[in-house]
Amino acid sequence: MELMAVCYPELDKHDFDWMQSIRKKHDPQYSIAAPHFSIVFPVTGVDQRDFIDHCRNICGELPSFPFVIRNAVYHKAIRSNSWFVFLVPVEGNRRIIKMHDLLYSGIIENELAHDIPYIPHITIAQSKDSHKCRNLIDELNSCKIDIHGKINEADIILLDSESVRTLEKIPLKEKTGGQEKCSRY
Repeated sequence: MELMAVCYPELDKHDFDWMQSIRKKHDPQYSIAAPHFSIVFPVTGVDQRDFIDHCRNICGELPSFPFVIRNAVYHKAIRSNSWFVFLVPVEGNRRIIKMHDLLYSGIIENELAHDIPYIPHITIAQSKDSHKCRNLIDELNSCKIDIHGKINEADIILLDSESVRTLEKIPLKEKTGGQEKCSRY
């Protein structure tokens, strides 16, 4: 069993259904987890309670935020022969990266794979056939993708090869008015 931190975004039903229709055809993880942004990738060897506390201490101080997705990209997995199709946010991207960077500190600092660049994304397809992914990218990007959503919480999940179980939902702070200043987040 592995621990992860993910964000299941708040989405319009139409956008959620559209993503799921693509994932059902092209993503073997379709039946295991809903569309999500992976913030901390699978870790082992960390005490479950310590991991939850670590994530709660960081995520509980971060504000909720909107994001916008307008395109799909494909990506070759570095450690396997798989290709992925990602929906990548053009707005909210830096906030997801910052959450990721803040979480990879303290007890999981050594879990960060420095050889793999972090790309905030929602996976909608996976294949060993790069041409299949390329064709899907062309098809998707020929449409006008305009998905608006919001990140309101982080889920700490327990993952095995056949299931995902949420251990705790950590709400992000509601953003209050005013211009954001440069800070820890």
